[in-house]
Amino acid sequence: MTPTNSTTTNNKKKKIAAIFDLDKTLHKGTTGWSFLRLLRKNNTVTWKELTAVVIASLLHKTKLLDLETFLDKSISGFTGHSVTTYKHIARQAFEKSYHKRLFVDALDRIKQHRNQGHMIIIATASIREAITPIADFFNADRLIAFELEKKQDRFTGKAKKPYCWSGGKRYYVKAMAKKENIDLKKSYFYSDSHVDIPLLKEVGHPIVVNPDARLRLTAKEHEWTVITFRKTLKRNHGKK
Repeated sequence: MTPTNSTTTNNKKKKIAAIFDLDKTLHKGTTGWSFLRLLRKNNTVTWKELTAVVIASLLHKTKLLDLETFLDKSISGFTGHSVTTYKHIARQAFEKSYHKRLFVDALDRIKQHRNQGHMIIIATASIREAITPIADFFNADRLIAFELEKKQDRFTGKAKKPYCWSGGKRYYVKAMAKKENIDLKKSYFYSDSHVDIPLLKEVGHPIVVNPDARLRLTAKEHEWTVITFRKTLKRNHGKK
């Protein structure tokens, strides 16, 4: 499915949005681990803090830890860390890792939507400070992300709830739609993951990208459009 014209007849003031998940949708793989590796390389996090996040992640994947507890444990590891330092490392991550792993097809899709006058929104469960350079690169109109609580340039070890994940992501997108006068029933959402099914059901044009097994089955059931993004900026540039 390709973007359609945003002209409306009943309500010309209503906006149409093209909303994109980040990891495995705009970016090949997960941005979080690349960011964590750079945090460790810069001695911003200790081995103990990094190990705690890895263990919590493994426990969650094996269903020994529920999602909220996993996130609570992971977030607590940021307590007292410098916000400014994280922003600096995020720029390093973009230059060293993120940029070359962005999908060329994603760039093309965003260009198509922008040419139609659609608002470009990135909605992700990744931490805002870690992925802002990607949103800037795509010139996104809005960024909905995981929000760590901050006080005087330090993370407090807490985060805004509901967490920007699955139903929480839908909550924040709907809130933004109300604030920005966006018609979600005429809008698009691109995602690779079954955890985004709540938001995919909310929009008029759900687009499934490189889906996991569960999402592929759901997409088939609902007859959602399924597309594949393969070529990354690194591969694309290498052929020139």
